[in-house]
Amino acid sequence: MRAALALLLLAGPAMAHGFSAEENAWLNRQRAVDGMKCCDERDAHVSPDGEWRHVGGRYEVRIRGAWVPVPEGRIMREDPADPSPWGQAALLFHSPQGIIWCFRPEPLL
Repeated sequence: MRAALALLLLAGPAMAHGFSAEENAWLNRQRAVDGMKCCDERDAHVSPDGEWRHVGGRYEVRIRGAWVPVPEGRIMREDPADPSPWGQAALLFHSPQGIIWCFRPEPLL
C-alpha cells in the first residue's frame, strides 16, 4: 500500500521548526514501542509528501528515493489519550543519515 502522507522528518526539504507549544510538548512525549525517544522540536521537520507501504508484514518508508524497512521496535502506537496535533497522518522520525527512530502509520482501513 502506498500513501501520500504528512511525514515528520529530520532531513530533506521540509518546514522546519516553528512548532506551537502544543506540538513541541507532544513531540517531546513520543516514544517508540521499544521505549526510544522519537525526537523533539529542535530537530523535527514536517514534510507534506512522504510515502509508506506495508509489505510482507512489515512497514517500509521512502527516504531519499529508497524504500527503507522500519525496525519493528520503532513503530509508534496511537495513544487516544494523547492524540497527534497533526491528526491521523502518518509520522516518521529519522536521522539525516536515514536511521529510523519512530514511525506511526496512518490507520489502515
